[in-house]
Amino acid sequence: MSNPTHTPLPWKPSDSGTGIWSAGEPLGKNKIICICSCDAVSRPKNENTANAAFIIRACNSHYELLAELENIVAAIAAADINDPGIDTVPAFVAIAKARRPQ
Repeated sequence: MSNPTHTPLPWKPSDSGTGIWSAGEPLGKNKIICICSCDAVSRPKNENTANAAFIIRACNSHYELLAELENIVAAIAAADINDPGIDTVPAFVAIAKARRPQ
């Protein structure tokens, strides 16, 4: 895994469920990553909670999913499978998109 510039994973929800915190920090040193609510754009709390949960799942699984996709694409290439039904181009595009700097 590359050295990410974001707060180290894993992340966890706040007690309210609408905030995202760093989970790998010592007690009392956790960092706020994101608060999924805003007074300027009122959304229902259950939507904010669902947004926070989605962000946490996506971020905490990002590097593992990316590595597994790269392994699958490499295995298909190594097996020299000439099946026109197997198109790895979309996987290469997704990998490149996920690996590009933000």
